[in-house]
Amino acid sequence: MEKSDWDTGWRSERFLVDGSYQKEYPWIIVTVWVKTENSSGNNRPVLLWYNDKERISNAETEFLPHGTADWTKLTLSALPPRGATAAQVSLRSDANTGSIWYDDLTFEQTVLPITTPLDTEEDASTAPYHSFLKDYGEDALAESAQDQILRYYELNGKGEKRVGELEQVYKKATGKKRQKFRLHFAKALMDQNRSEEAIQHLQTLAADKTDPEIAVQTLLALGSAYQKHQELPKAIAAYEKLAATYSTATLEANYRMGMAYLETMPDGSYPKAHEILLKTRPLAANDPRGADMLRRIDFALAETDYFMEHYQEALKEFDQVIANEPASTIKERAVLLRSGALRELNRLEEALAGYVSLEKAQERDVAANALYWRADLLAALGRRDESLVLWRRLQKEYADQGYEFSAQMAINDLTEDHSRKTRKKGQR
Repeated sequence: MEKSDWDTGWRSERFLVDGSYQKEYPWIIVTVWVKTENSSGNNRPVLLWYNDKERISNAETEFLPHGTADWTKLTLSALPPRGATAAQVSLRSDANTGSIWYDDLTFEQTVLPITTPLDTEEDASTAPYHSFLKDYGEDALAESAQDQILRYYELNGKGEKRVGELEQVYKKATGKKRQKFRLHFAKALMDQNRSEEAIQHLQTLAADKTDPEIAVQTLLALGSAYQKHQELPKAIAAYEKLAATYSTATLEANYRMGMAYLETMPDGSYPKAHEILLKTRPLAANDPRGADMLRRIDFALAETDYFMEHYQEALKEFDQVIANEPASTIKERAVLLRSGALRELNRLEEALAGYVSLEKAQERDVAANALYWRADLLAALGRRDESLVLWRRLQKEYADQGYEFSAQMAINDLTEDHSRKTRKKGQR
């Protein structure tokens, strides 16, 4: 491949592979030389796997360090997922304000014999990798095989099996790998709402002298676990330690801290959340990788103004968020809260139009909340029959969202009020 130089973008090559796992384990080795100059952003080679119809998985190296470095050889070894027929090597550079050169890409496919028969009772997607670990457990590809098993469990909702697999792996591993897999194990426990157990493992990891990258991820996970467990002071302490110890994580740590105040504290925490997020915004604005974070911070700032009842300011901020945000759940939530601010300012028709626009919102809680306020506003505007239709829809279509009682109360009130008026009219 010819040498490439670009500020942002991808370059890729595709190759045929055999992921049938009939008699042999296919072993893919990719090498590429890389050179950087004042690089930033996210740069690394990625190996994408495809079957005959679509992309099914990927393998990747760690992100390359920022800055300037002479030519260095990178190697990526991996086992393809079951059923893969092609591999694509993507040489990536995203949000890079410097330069990066890739050169001399090589792709090699070799094979290793299968000596342990595949377990026919096991899921066909994971059987080859468990067999590989029995045959070549000390091989450099062992981690690749393990990653394929864990990825399959994660993508297919097999959370408990993933927890069990990770527990076995981390206990067998040593050194940095043990720390890495223990971190993944703790995160998997959190995904299964086993936050107390997760916290114990994360506390042990945080106390160890770990690799800086693992230490950052551990403190982020520990803060999240404390939040889930409603231990906000400990979550704040974890984020403060992260920001003070690892300058590369200051942006993420401060954002998490602001959101912790916003999401889990009583009303009095909103000014503190606003203060932290306002100080964090310039960090995101000046970070080449901070575009997504900047949008999230802007939404959170608008949200805090809304909860502090600064409705005029919130309206301006939500308008900016909606203008800058692509179609997404954040944009829908911005429309929902903006409609709430209009409602509080007694601009009822405008608020109603906003709620109507969320009829097909991606998230059920947003759609249900919008329907609730549509029904409520129609009643306030004297459009009783339309309101009743929506209250009944809310009961029928969103019984899982907790509105059944309030909807029934509203239906009763509207019905009784109408009956009273009818009786009075008949008595005249």
